Amino acid sequence: MRYRGTEVEFVAAWEDIFTPNEPMLALVEQLHGRFPLFLLSNTSDIHREYVFRRYPVFQRFTSGTYSYEAKASKPGHTIYEIAQRQLGLEPASTFFIDDLLPNIETAPRAGVPDAPLSLRSARSPARAARGGWGQLPFRHFSAAE
Repeated sequence: MRYRGTEVEFVAAWEDIFTPNEPMLALVEQLHGRFPLFLLSNTSDIHREYVFRRYPVFQRFTSGTYSYEAKASKPGHTIYEIAQRQLGLEPASTFFIDDLLPNIETAPRAGVPDAPLSLRSARSPARAARGGWGQLPFRHFSAAE
């Protein structure tokens, strides 16, 4: 198969694969200003630029670790360790949220306390955010499945 379009057409098609995960977006808005938020994302440089341009919620994050730069991805434990070093996080005081269970299940192997939470099934982001979470550094945004 040979692609016959332009580079601009390819990038536009490659970028446009995301749909907002509304429970995650609402949770980020509720937690912004209360906790430091960092992004841990399996993404490419094209997708990173696109989501920051397209979705204002990404301005809520202080910093992030991205798989294309780290040369590692979730659910592998290496990217969690890279993020901890890169972002200066202490695993014991880090709370990881993700919308994919395999990514949550890996966090304890990197020293992050196990706290599985499905935001797709949570009754409300407020309910999900209650409790003594302490720091909430990691946040992943992914395309809806």
